[in-house]
Amino acid sequence: MLVNTPESPLLLADYGDSEYYRAYRRYFRDLAERYPGTRFVDLSEVLPAEDFNDLHHPSFVGAIKLGPVYVDVVREALGRLPWQDSAEAP
Repeated sequence: MLVNTPESPLLLADYGDSEYYRAYRRYFRDLAERYPGTRFVDLSEVLPAEDFNDLHHPSFVGAIKLGPVYVDVVREALGRLPWQDSAEAP
């Protein structure tokens, strides 16, 4: 799994529509498509600006909000593992 972590909307306003950032996300989408079983999850826009301590790091409240998001992402990924349908699942 490839995860693009949350980014402050204040930063995304500056470069979110840039060719650089589009290419960055496209690279990871393409990489995920190239390797079966790999998924790219873009969480760049899941938090509002007030949930960041600074332009890069979620605050305590932001981290609490992110916990369930990451749980859902990991749970979904685990549900797609080949052994899920097997009697030999751990």
